[in-house]
Amino acid sequence: MCTLYKIVLKIAIILPLQYFVSCKESNDSTIRRYIKRYYQNINRNEYVQAVKQIDKAIQLDSNRHELYFLRGRANVLLKDFDLAIKDYSISLRQNPLSIAAYFYRGAAYSLNDSEQLAISDFNKALEIKTRNGLIYDINNQGDPIYGIEKDISSSKIKYNRALSFYSIHSDSLALLDFSHCVQAKYELGESLFYTGVIELSYGNKDKACYSLGEALKLGEEGAKEYINKYCSSN
Repeated sequence: MCTLYKIVLKIAIILPLQYFVSCKESNDSTIRRYIKRYYQNINRNEYVQAVKQIDKAIQLDSNRHELYFLRGRANVLLKDFDLAIKDYSISLRQNPLSIAAYFYRGAAYSLNDSEQLAISDFNKALEIKTRNGLIYDINNQGDPIYGIEKDISSSKIKYNRALSFYSIHSDSLALLDFSHCVQAKYELGESLFYTGVIELSYGNKDKACYSLGEALKLGEEGAKEYINKYCSSN
């Protein structure tokens, strides 16, 4: 009886464990198929279908922060910024140190005309990247399964933060970020253009006209109007 009891007990322990492992592997495989279809839908501009693929994946496993991140991206493409923000927020609750989730939620806030909230998220993304007072960028290859960036460059974050600062007329803070982008040669034409416009507002004509001239050389046609109006004698 003792031996039989041990055999029964062993079976009772092993079988549920084997079932759990098998079930998890099955879910992983199915979720990967949904993610593959999601990207196929995204590439075909079928954003509603892309959301539905992630909905199915979440039904199988609601604890994967990456799934909410992906659905957030699709909702941004659908211009449903409120839903996108909710998805990024769920993703951040599950993974509160995600630089990418803070950045993209910030971008969604900005698209939703909530610039202060956008700036707060961009600040948080930079804060996570900061060690001993220095901001570090890592070699970003992205997640092989979900296709999500592990990092967002500091220049990309600062450029978007500059646009948010500029939108709320915080020109001095915007100028700091645009100047960083000029030094880093990130979105160089637009960064030079905005630098020139802000310098004009401060009365720094020489600096403004130089930046606007360089922006025009890089194809920023909007700089031409300012140059003709303020820099014609240069």
